[in-house]
Amino acid sequence: TDNTKTRLGYLTLPIDILLKPYSDMNGWFAGAGPYVGYGISGKTKGGEADTKNIFKDSNGLKRWDAGIHAQAGYEFASGFNIGLQAGLGLLNLQKNGDSRHAFRTVSYGLTAGYTFGQ
Repeated sequence: TDNTKTRLGYLTLPIDILLKPYSDMNGWFAGAGPYVGYGISGKTKGGEADTKNIFKDSNGLKRWDAGIHAQAGYEFASGFNIGLQAGLGLLNLQKNGDSRHAFRTVSYGLTAGYTFGQ
C-alpha cells in the first residue's frame, strides 16, 4: 500500500534431479529439487525510508534462503540447450517476522547452456 519496491540479488545452488526420456542429445528435459541461496545484494525504495543494504538493517532480511526449484527445457543435438526455471522460497526471510508477516522469495528465469563431452 505504500509503493515500496524491494530488489534482491541471490546466489543460489539448485540440486535438481533431471529427467530426460530419450537417451540421445536431442530432446526435452525436466527437473526439480531443493535449493539453497545466499543474499549478495538487496535494497528497498519507497515507503518511509530507502534502504541501501537490506541485509544489514536490523529490521531487514536474513541472508540465507532455501526452497524448491523446478526447470524444464529442450536440448538440441549440437549440445545447445534452453530452458525455463522457477524457485519458491520456503523460509521466512523477515528478521522480526512471524507467520502473519512473512517475506518469502519467488524467482523465475530463462536459461541457455551447452553440454560438453557428449
